[in-house]
Amino acid sequence: MRKLRSWIIPLLLLFLVLYPDTRVWILRGLMKVGLFSPSVKAPEATADDFSSVAFSNEKGEVVTLGSLKGKVVVINFWATWCPPCRAEMPSLQAMYERWKEHPGFVFLAVDADHQLEKANTFLQKNDYTFRAYQQVSPVPASLAGNTLPETVVLDKDGKLVFRHVGMANYDSGDFHGLMEKLLAR
Repeated sequence: MRKLRSWIIPLLLLFLVLYPDTRVWILRGLMKVGLFSPSVKAPEATADDFSSVAFSNEKGEVVTLGSLKGKVVVINFWATWCPPCRAEMPSLQAMYERWKEHPGFVFLAVDADHQLEKANTFLQKNDYTFRAYQQVSPVPASLAGNTLPETVVLDKDGKLVFRHVGMANYDSGDFHGLMEKLLAR
């Protein structure tokens, strides 16, 4: 029995390495119990103008953040290989479903790998209804750093009002409250 116990942890670790979806499943479970709720405190104020930051979709259509002024823009930077990114996807889908019909709401799921076909195949395979974008211009560090996942929200004036680095549950009351407040303005 003692030998069996000494093998359990190494076997579990090996299982986690060989099957990355297991990590995603564990992370989603931790999110559901409230361990990864985003803090809706305003980020440090920045005077940066993000209007020239541009993204494109699989059709090659380019959207600049300047063209989205007057709308609340949620941007999630992610990658298909990133377990925390994949773990938060169901909460992003729920957030998207809740607000997608609102005329003042835009959601951009930005694939950090610039592989839109692969990203959209992943989204479709997993029944996510939003589409992937890729950046086509530099993104200032004040908008997005080098960590995945990262989610930011711009208000209707194009000002950064929310930034969360790491995975989070965006189908939460606090985040919905922030969105309601921003969309009502």
